[in-house]
Amino acid sequence: MAPVLHDHEKLSLEYFPEEGSSFQGKIAEYKVIKLLGKGGFGAVFQVQSSTDNKMYAAKLESYEHSRRVLLMDCLVLRGAEMLKSPHFCKIFELGKVEGKFRFIIITMLGPSLHVLRTFQPGNHFSLGTALRFAQQSLEALQDMHSIGFLHRDVKPSNFGVGRPETNDFHIVYIFDFGLARQFATRDKDCRIPRKTAPFRGTPRYASLNSHRRRDQSPKDDIESWFYMIVEWTVGVLPWKQFRNQDRDKIMLMKEQSRESGGVDLFLEGCPLPHYRMILQYIDNLQYTSIPDYGYIYFLLKHIAKKNRISPNEPLDHDPEHPYAGTETPPSCLPHGVLISTIQNQQNKEDIDKK
Repeated sequence: MAPVLHDHEKLSLEYFPEEGSSFQGKIAEYKVIKLLGKGGFGAVFQVQSSTDNKMYAAKLESYEHSRRVLLMDCLVLRGAEMLKSPHFCKIFELGKVEGKFRFIIITMLGPSLHVLRTFQPGNHFSLGTALRFAQQSLEALQDMHSIGFLHRDVKPSNFGVGRPETNDFHIVYIFDFGLARQFATRDKDCRIPRKTAPFRGTPRYASLNSHRRRDQSPKDDIESWFYMIVEWTVGVLPWKQFRNQDRDKIMLMKEQSRESGGVDLFLEGCPLPHYRMILQYIDNLQYTSIPDYGYIYFLLKHIAKKNRISPNEPLDHDPEHPYAGTETPPSCLPHGVLISTIQNQQNKEDIDKK
């Protein structure tokens, strides 16, 4: 599975390469193996490089659209590269085919965490795997926040694992930055919130602030993360029956899940009191709060210890091998330093010039 763009509108593939054809980059020629997914502004293909015969993901953006989705991908991935985060794809090349599309060549990934969950009995992971994925996905968000960006569409299909052949089958990656937004700048710890903001996210996992048309902050990514880990743990969220169009009904159920009886229903089958403590902590965060990620890691590790989950316990999707993912939460640089570096680079980088 490779990062896939959002399907906001129909996209014509007229100017994109067909399967079996090739397009030329500066580093290599890329043979198109197959289409992996498409969205409103572009498509993702599995490609093979002529220089090393390895498989990569090629993310293509149509010249038809003025919105520069790939530019945000580049900014986030370059920032994560400076941070040396293990949870982001690497950029191998970026360029364009004049008059047709712009492209970036990035790491080819394995299945998404959404796909992995659907293969499990009861549509949920074992507690050990749920906790490992919770830890790694939170690490990814912490890294993203530390370079000054919000994801704003945290959900299982935007996280995936690596591939066995590249020895990163236990590493969780975050991708699809089509809705990402820079929330911190060189001069400000956070943007001044707008009076109203457009809804951003996927209704099932969206934060209450997003439902209420308020600007998002790191708190909101973590709230979406929490809905995701509850689903990983028990297989279902109370508002699963509602469609994306039923945003008001979903918001009401999320509000009710904070009430005395509602929280018990929401967290039924989850490790208590730890999950309740995480939810309470998230709900107490403010727009300007800097989250204490370490506190959440501590609670996740305490759950594992209480339930006697071995540090080497295999993941559900690879039961034959001991766990070989990340162990220690990342030590992030002060985000102001990284933001300054990224903004300097942003002034220099332009996909059209590559």
